[in-house]
Amino acid sequence: MTVKKALIVLALVSLLPRVADAASFPNSISTQKFTAATSKTYDLSLSSKYIAYSDNASAIGWIDLITGAIYSPSHSFLTPRGIVIESDDTHVYVAEYGGNCITPVLVSGPLVETSVPVGTSPWGLVLSGSTIWVTNYGSSNAMAVDTSTGGVVATVTSGNNPKGIAVEGGGSKVYIANSGSDYGTVITTSSLEIGQIPLGSVSVDVAVSENDRAYFVRTDGNVQAVNTDDNSLVGTPINIGGTPRSIAVYSPSSGSYDYVYVTGIPSNGLTIVEFPVNPSDCPGAVPRILQTIVGITGSEDIVIQSNGAKAYVARNSGNSITVLEKGGPQPAIKTGYYSCLNATTQSSTTVSFSTNNYGGNYQVEIGGSGITGCGTMIASGTIGGSSSAQFSVNATDLTTSTYNVTQKYSLYVFITDSFGRTGSAGFDITLDTIP
Repeated sequence: MTVKKALIVLALVSLLPRVADAASFPNSISTQKFTAATSKTYDLSLSSKYIAYSDNASAIGWIDLITGAIYSPSHSFLTPRGIVIESDDTHVYVAEYGGNCITPVLVSGPLVETSVPVGTSPWGLVLSGSTIWVTNYGSSNAMAVDTSTGGVVATVTSGNNPKGIAVEGGGSKVYIANSGSDYGTVITTSSLEIGQIPLGSVSVDVAVSENDRAYFVRTDGNVQAVNTDDNSLVGTPINIGGTPRSIAVYSPSSGSYDYVYVTGIPSNGLTIVEFPVNPSDCPGAVPRILQTIVGITGSEDIVIQSNGAKAYVARNSGNSITVLEKGGPQPAIKTGYYSCLNATTQSSTTVSFSTNNYGGNYQVEIGGSGITGCGTMIASGTIGGSSSAQFSVNATDLTTSTYNVTQKYSLYVFITDSFGRTGSAGFDITLDTIP
């Protein structure tokens, strides 16, 4: 008679290739900070070479992303808020809230050019081709300015006190967050037709993804998704609490889900939401908060690189721009041996792991593709920086898990530090049946 035993072989430890896309959002406060020429930064705009900023007081500037060199006109602006830089780095445009105008600045000068009068208290700017759209907070309207002629080519009524503004990828629609009306405004640019999107509460900012969705962040701490095809609401509002300041969105190259970033929630922080949940990462889950990062004092506007590798957060104190990037505190999984497990002779084995200089709360999950809370948790605890810890893996943990794929199980260790930054590492365990 042939006797077969259940054998669990711990494979060589390695980071799993599927982790990369699942954790493609910038999830760690970097030690890198860009120093601005003013005491604070307020609004941001990003090109491949520069990050431009306004300070909501009297100055603007832009920083070379490679060298860190700062360029700032000596001109005194009147409460500069919205700012946008052309993709070819030719001009920076500034919404002067206190001057009721948009002012172009030639980057190569830097040379301040003739301002374009707009409505009362211009707030948000967005560039689409050669057209700049601006929200006029005091006039409760939006205007389109032709950058080639420097003239206003359209004026469209919005809701009360419009702030944030975003343009649909193809430039066919403009979305506006109204801080004085409980609806968002959508403008069809070809006909200047105006539509209202019932949000249930006033909003402060809006961002548009590459997956045909617009995201409004409301003052009551909720994010509402909207289908840009028909402007219908998508799902229920996602409650993240706190007081929002700004919103941005990054769409991974694969899948139809987005990573939505909101600053100011909680105070001095940033919250990242996945919408909708990538079904291959988290089967059956609903849109949820992926991560909350604290320690970004006075967080204001946020912009994200097109590949999602880095995000930049403006701060209203400390004359700096904080950089968030992939990676972060990374626990190093290690085992010094292989173990054979079966129900009769050895039902469990111990796996040790260690951290670099980051410590915090850890949890161990089976499955989930490297996103916390999506797998089956089998262990948790705390670990200090530059320390080691251990956890047990039972044969029944694997056999009862719903993440069995051809007898191969993926395990992940997550460590979250006191700032809310999470690092992870994974390895495989294969369950075999051999004579």
